Amino acid sequence: QWFLDAGRKALKVVFVADACHSGTLTRPLDPRAADALTYRYTWYPPITDDMLALDLPEEAADTGEAGEDELAHVSFLAASQEDELVPEIPVRDETGASRMRGALSYMFARALRGEADVDGDGALRRDELWSFVRRNVRMMGEGRQTPNLLPNRRGEEIVLRLAPPSSPGPEPSPSPALPDHGVRLAVLHAGAGVGVLARVRETLAGVRIVPKEESPDLIWDAGAREVVTGMGDVAAHDVGLEALPGVIEKWKAVPAVRALSARNGLRMGIDPHDGTHRLGQKITVWIEGLAHPRLIVFSLSGNGRVHYLYPQPWHSAEVATGRPFELKTEVTKPFGADHVVAVSAGSSLDALNAALKRLDGREAAGRAVALLAEAKAGASGWSSGIQGLYTAP
Repeated sequence: QWFLDAGRKALKVVFVADACHSGTLTRPLDPRAADALTYRYTWYPPITDDMLALDLPEEAADTGEAGEDELAHVSFLAASQEDELVPEIPVRDETGASRMRGALSYMFARALRGEADVDGDGALRRDELWSFVRRNVRMMGEGRQTPNLLPNRRGEEIVLRLAPPSSPGPEPSPSPALPDHGVRLAVLHAGAGVGVLARVRETLAGVRIVPKEESPDLIWDAGAREVVTGMGDVAAHDVGLEALPGVIEKWKAVPAVRALSARNGLRMGIDPHDGTHRLGQKITVWIEGLAHPRLIVFSLSGNGRVHYLYPQPWHSAEVATGRPFELKTEVTKPFGADHVVAVSAGSSLDALNAALKRLDGREAAGRAVALLAEAKAGASGWSSGIQGLYTAP
């Protein structure tokens, strides 16, 4: 009723609900990360001093549902679909400290700072906001949540006018370096205890050993030889101490690709679902938002290896724009968390393409992302995206 009354007063409403609905997660949560993951819910007592209460007419007690046309002035952003929980996600601040945030509210705040204003006209349109929020929430949440944005229809209606910045800030670097704040690593079942932890510290520069209750980025189960992410996914199997550097380099690379893809990014997904895919299963990686026919696709496996996927010699030199691109493949070893990266640009990508081909099969996730950053700095019409792909035997 409040929304209806606001409409009668010619007011626009933006309602952001960064909270769980009900149901289960897209993928099962590994119990080793249970202490590291929290969800977006809380309990509120009755509100008795609400200073924002509207002076509603008596007929506000009507509980009938409003029609879509009656709520055309409302832009509704919910953190997930009705059958999904909403995890808290660790977000690094400028000092490298990790804070647990909701992906929807975090990305909505970034949109208000102007990051979703693609054409830079100071007006945030619904299609700009929807595209920015949906793409980035899925990226941050590793496909565990898909925001529910209403109305579903896309349009250029202005949702908000952005305040001009109080002072011009520094230009963002076109080549963001890999995070230098290190990785927070929890170690389980170390066996020799202090000796193993000492070797971890000696072997892995920039790694901070923390208890699993302190929101680690990764959890290494030394006994099972597996690495689990703080989000509760198995990142890599058969990981001894000698393989840890490649795994950690890969998980430092993922947020760097997200940073490159936050604005003007490609929308990506996996069919038939966002869950765990098994050995031999046929899957399709889809990519939307292609404005240019040049496209490169590669993946970063859980152990940090680069796998060059597209284009191969038998593929067409260019892809169709304005419609989804599909790359069909099959689940094979190694199992764990792969991340598929797609890059498109209006200028030539030949040098990047050749460099990525040379990295095929190598543990070089950091080098691959550095190549992306260098290529973006000199490219026109750049867009990129990243999509998690979780596999198991």
